[in-house]
Amino acid sequence: PELLALQLFFISNKISSMVSDAKHRKGMEGKAFELPGLNINKGLEPWLPMYLHGLMHGSIETRELAVNGIGQLVQITSSQFLKPYLIKVTGPLIRIVGDRLPTSFKGAIIETIGLLLEKGGMSLKPFVPQLQTTFLKSLTDSSS
Repeated sequence: PELLALQLFFISNKISSMVSDAKHRKGMEGKAFELPGLNINKGLEPWLPMYLHGLMHGSIETRELAVNGIGQLVQITSSQFLKPYLIKVTGPLIRIVGDRLPTSFKGAIIETIGLLLEKGGMSLKPFVPQLQTTFLKSLTDSSS
């Protein structure tokens, strides 16, 4: 994961390109798109370790790329196939949102957590106390 975390920019761009190409095909305009390769059992397994490593151990730029990449993966993966990874992804996001980070980065984390809540629903019930604290701190944060 360490070596791949260095390539997050390239990987995120390639995924964005695939999604963009698929969304602009005839008949796909305006429809939600789910990447078929992610919507299989263990479809996220090859991707998450590098994103999570970048999130937890990377520079600010790498961390921001990782958060945005995780958000992108959440958007293009169905709830059914995302469910096994919800806790594995949500915990680190909650953990780093408390760090001293730029406002745009915190915004990306909150947005990604929001996407996880949309897709995960009741599966994230164990995180309710931490999520409430996170959202309240974000609302009252004077730097944002």
